[in-house]
Formats: sequence, C-alpha cells, structure tokens
Amino acid sequence: MSDIRKCFTSRFKQGKLVEVDFSQLEVAALAFLSNDSTMKNDIRDKLDMHLVSASWVTGTDYATLKHHYDNGDPTTTKLRKEAKRPRFELQYGAGAATIAKNNKWPLSKAKDYIARYFARYPEVKAWQERVAEEVERNKKPKASWVMRVEEYISYYRCPHTQRRYVFSTYPNKRGEPSFSPTQLKNYPVQGFATGDLVPTILGSLVHYLYNNNLQDRVLLVNTVHDSVLLDVDMYNDSTINDCFKAIHATFGRAHDIMQGMFGIDIDVPIRYSISTGDNWADMSSIGEW
Repeated sequence: MSDIRKCFTSRFKQGKLVEVDFSQLEVAALAFLSNDSTMKNDIRDKLDMHLVSASWVTGTDYATLKHHYDNGDPTTTKLRKEAKRPRFELQYGAGAATIAKNNKWPLSKAKDYIARYFARYPEVKAWQERVAEEVERNKKPKASWVMRVEEYISYYRCPHTQRRYVFSTYPNKRGEPSFSPTQLKNYPVQGFATGDLVPTILGSLVHYLYNNNLQDRVLLVNTVHDSVLLDVDMYNDSTINDCFKAIHATFGRAHDIMQGMFGIDIDVPIRYSISTGDNWADMSSIGEW
C-alpha cells in the first residue's frame, strides 16, 4: 500500500499533500447512536481503545499497558496491534466463531472477549437489539427468484438523520430467511459516520474554499472512508496557513455543522489529525485536535 501511495504527489511545483483524518470516527458514531455512557466517557478521556482491548486479551491492567506503550515497548506495541482486529470485527458484527477463527483463538477466549466488551458497553448491545427488533417489525415479503425460501425486505430508520437502511433476508444454515446480524450492527454506524457526517463536513469544506477564494490553491484530491487528501500550492507562506484555517473551520466545527444540517447534538468529541508530506506515503504529523 505504501508503494502505491508514493505515486500520489502534488501537481504544483512547490506543492504539498495534506491529509485530514478523523480519529476513531466510527467508535464515536457508535457511542452516539447507542448512547453508551461508558464508551462516551472513554472517548472524552482519550482512552486508547485498542489498549483497553489488549487488557482484556492479556489480563494486564490498562494503566500498565499504557505506560509500556507510551515508552515504546515493542511487545506492548505488538499486543495493541493484535487487539485491534477483534475489536473492529466485533463492532462490525462478527460472532465468537468468526473472531476465534480470524485471530487463531480458542472459542472460549473469543466468547470471553465478547462478554468483557458488552459488560463494559451494555448500551451498545441494547441498541443493536433495538435495531434488530425494528427491522423485524418492519419486514414484508418480497418477490423472489429463490423458490426454496420466502424472502423478506425491511428497513431501519436512523432517528437522527432519517436515513433508511434497507435489509434483505438470506437463507440461514437451516434454510430459513434471516437478516444478516453483521449488516444490522454495521450499516447504521458506518452510514452515520462516513455516509452522513463525512460528506456533510466535506461539503462545508468545499463551500469554505470557494467562499475564501482558495479553490485554485487548495484542491480536494481524494477521500478514503474518514480520511481526506488535499493538494496545496505552497507558492507563498500564507497558503498552508489558509489551508489549516479551512480545515479547522469545517472539521473543527463538526458538531455545529451537524447541528445546523440535521438538528442533532453529537455529545461525544469528534477529533481529527492533520499530516503533510511530499507524497501520500511519507507524511509527517502536524497534530490532533
């Protein structure tokens, strides 16, 4: 991937690439949608979620792992990296068998991990169950080419943005129509984060660039999930500062912008980081806000 990213360079003779990356946006989205108080507090307290997961896996307390990680301990760094995968898998709807298989764990360890996750974040589980219940209530039969099982179609409506997520049943192991648990748990979170919030902030960024006559010097090049790539003409010292102002005026006002667009109060921090470089592979961090 890094070799491919090296191909992305500025079109300007004195240009730089600037990347803006929302930090743990889907975790923030899940905390907001589920209204889980502990997850909200973890985000507010800037807990390293992957070290929290590593503490469940290893049995070592969070404070000890955080101390070792901050001091560059390679073993703890590896543990943190390994703890990322099961947390994302669980958030995206994977079950114990899938988590055990993907991480080469015994099934008992995967079940224990899931139990610890939902013990810490019980409102997440309750919200996921409410989504599944609403989809079940709204289901209707649909015409099907598959004659061996009757298919259904249904939806979940996000109460904050009114976006509807449509789901279809699939034959389960017993050949019965069933909605995908992975889709039910994952789609509303990703939809709110990268389907509602990110495009709304991008639209505000484009408006800012045009309203401040920056559209020829600060170019929106690419987006990848919750990351945005800009190409900035550095022909004078003020341009990069103008670019940073544009970012802070939009990404830094995500709460106000979402309030104005949808009338919702996102009561968790929406953080973002900025990095710059001569190509997309070799970027240096400017900081996090």
